[in-house]
Amino acid sequence: MKSLNEANRAFDPVLLFHLVITPALTNSSKSFADSKKFVPSSLWIIEADAYLFEIANFTALSNKGSSFGSSLLITYLTLQKAVLLRLCKSKIQIYMIRKIEVVLLESTPSGLRYYDVVGSSLRSYVFPRSSLSDFNKREESKKPGIYLLFGQGPDDVLPRVYAGEAETIGKRLQQHKEDFWTEAISFVSKDNLLNKALVKYLENILIDKINSDKLCLPENGVSTKQPSITEGDQMVMGDFLDQMLVLMSVIGKNIIGNKAESTQTLYCQAKDLGITGESSYSDEGILVHKGSTVRKESVPSLGIYTQNLRKKLIETGVLVESGVNYIFFQDYLFKDPSTSSSLILGRPSNGRVDWKDKTGKTLKELQEDK
Repeated sequence: MKSLNEANRAFDPVLLFHLVITPALTNSSKSFADSKKFVPSSLWIIEADAYLFEIANFTALSNKGSSFGSSLLITYLTLQKAVLLRLCKSKIQIYMIRKIEVVLLESTPSGLRYYDVVGSSLRSYVFPRSSLSDFNKREESKKPGIYLLFGQGPDDVLPRVYAGEAETIGKRLQQHKEDFWTEAISFVSKDNLLNKALVKYLENILIDKINSDKLCLPENGVSTKQPSITEGDQMVMGDFLDQMLVLMSVIGKNIIGNKAESTQTLYCQAKDLGITGESSYSDEGILVHKGSTVRKESVPSLGIYTQNLRKKLIETGVLVESGVNYIFFQDYLFKDPSTSSSLILGRPSNGRVDWKDKTGKTLKELQEDK
């Protein structure tokens, strides 16, 4: 990789893109359009990341005292995001290694704890309702942030979730007197990256995603008017949100739909009933595709959970009537294959056997081959 001296330490986005991207190509004669199958290694990503940081750091030091020079973090993240966006637009897959540290602040693993994405300003606190007072003793509770409240009653087939934001997150959490919630997750920055406008922006995106993916029961279902923020801030917040979603998955709160890449299309069929479900499989679960058909009349032996989930998906408009069957009106993520296949076929089903690829190979066989 070329040094900054070779680049004359010039802050030139085109030159930057050339210097960071070109070393990644296995054949320098290939254009990005011809490199769709190329997958950069994690080492290359780290090198590119370090190079971007070096440029951001030098630029900030060179402009010490200016508004641009004081925005080291913004500069770095914006440059990083710009390069990654160009990669994505070129349809090149990126595999990023993330290191996450967990610090337990109480004597039990389910007590107050926080998660740090190493190399990022993001910190997420997770705690039961009984530990709210302990969270409010932490310095981060006085910062702007986004939070999620979780609860699930005995008759709830999906978790209930409230998504909110606050300029002083601890104070706002104390105002939530609703009985439904038993656990909270808060997202703050370890530096001063976030402000009121940015956390409001993130809250609106989260609420919209929760409403569209329908993997939980929203307690506040309508987002407000999106605040006006700069294009640079939008890019930085996009990166921040991606890391939030990674942490939510690590924590086990999968309330936002599947974003994992999958090249495997699977089918679940009952040809005599005119039923065909289509899905993509990834490590996050089974993403049933919009337009998949579902048996309208289920058998009495279908499990209670699946029956209740089926009713909830009809209530929320995920399943709609279409002639003698139901169809999926949108893509929908299931955590396990058997729940999805049972719901589609209207009977108890082993999803690892009933989901198959176009050659007839079962999901079980595909997993074992992998």
